Amino acid sequence: MDINLPDGSGLDLLKEVAARSRPPLVIVITAHGSERLAIDAIRAGAYEYLSKPFEIDELRLLVRNARERAQLAEENRALKEQLGQEGSTATS
Repeated sequence: MDINLPDGSGLDLLKEVAARSRPPLVIVITAHGSERLAIDAIRAGAYEYLSKPFEIDELRLLVRNARERAQLAEENRALKEQLGQEGSTATS
């Protein structure tokens, strides 16, 4: 997601997306980067931050890492759900 969107602020949109019950991981990209903006993006819920120009391999690596993290989080959620079901069956 870019910070500067044609119809608003990427940070505002990021906050809306991050408030969802199962938000996607978002990589924020901007040409007008600063350390402060990067911190604000991470606090708003961004997974990572890239300043333009960036190397495409850097973006590919971030996307790969984000996908792995999302996959692990989903596996963790499913295992907790499974343990909860098994625990309630054992106590019944």
